[in-house]
Amino acid sequence: MKNRLIFLFAMIVFNVHAQEFELTNAIVSDSGKTQRTEEQKIASKTITTILKENGIGGSLSLAYTNMGEGNIWYRLFHDMKIHGVNFAEKKYLGGWSIITAANPCSANDESCTKPWWTGRWGAEESLEKELITRIDDSENDETFRASSETDLASNLGCLAAKPLRYGDVDSDGKNELVVILKDSFIIFSSQKAKTIFAVMWDVKDWTTWANLQELGLIEDPTSNHPQYGSTKFYDNGNGTNVGYRGYAKLYFGHFASETSSDILVWRKLYQSRLVKDPIKGFEKKSDTFVHYKLVNGEYKKQTTDTATIKGWLTAKQLTWKKGYPSKSECAGQEGQFIPEMHDVLLNDPEVLQ
Repeated sequence: MKNRLIFLFAMIVFNVHAQEFELTNAIVSDSGKTQRTEEQKIASKTITTILKENGIGGSLSLAYTNMGEGNIWYRLFHDMKIHGVNFAEKKYLGGWSIITAANPCSANDESCTKPWWTGRWGAEESLEKELITRIDDSENDETFRASSETDLASNLGCLAAKPLRYGDVDSDGKNELVVILKDSFIIFSSQKAKTIFAVMWDVKDWTTWANLQELGLIEDPTSNHPQYGSTKFYDNGNGTNVGYRGYAKLYFGHFASETSSDILVWRKLYQSRLVKDPIKGFEKKSDTFVHYKLVNGEYKKQTTDTATIKGWLTAKQLTWKKGYPSKSECAGQEGQFIPEMHDVLLNDPEVLQ
């Protein structure tokens, strides 16, 4: 076995203000369905052996990579942990949770009112206040992990079907691990062995009347009911539990200065229109703009005002469609715009620009 292994995988490329940002897929753990070289097969078996010798097991392996070269390999597991091994030295390097903040609420503590996201990335994460009550604290972990291959593939543009990727996100010449699971995008630094950025980019709390009726949550809709109802909270007859759907687009590069490494997050939140509304679909509830700056190797939320962030986007001609994610990876839809994020039912001209 060579001491240095170099594997090339399919690249995910999107243009960001005249720069090419590249994410490369890791090797998906799919019981050998994906064709692998003999070297890749040996690497997989060796990683498994090293982990077992160190008591690591019992959780489903999702993907593994050496980020393009070298003997240091990382494997992502379903329990939201990444483990590292030194292939050449047959040495276990450690295991690290993607969830960096302590869970503020126990599953049985109904009185706990801490924001649900404090168990993911702490106060750095941004989410609309309207959504906090839509997600139980007891669901803290499940909100951003996929439970099956179908669940992985069925989310935004099937991106989660390849849950582990890597690339030089901050343009410092070193690759970072990128985790895409269910509704979230996470950057994990192998240098710091921790999550340095996370965003929930797919908010799903809306469903059709047919589904609500099938679940026994509602009978026949009245004119005051929403066209799409919430599956989290629904009180028969009051018409207030409208379905919510929301998305986040990311923009990477130098915005605050020529040397800063920034991530801009543009969030959109929508709520269902009522049955009596002649317009079908949703209406925009809010736009939210958040600026993150790389500080000592971690992305920190800044107090930058909305007008400044919008000005940065406008100056670089960055529209909603040019944000990441944008293109679908679903079979038969490769390269097309992700339908959910660019849906005419959102009744928002900006998502089509």
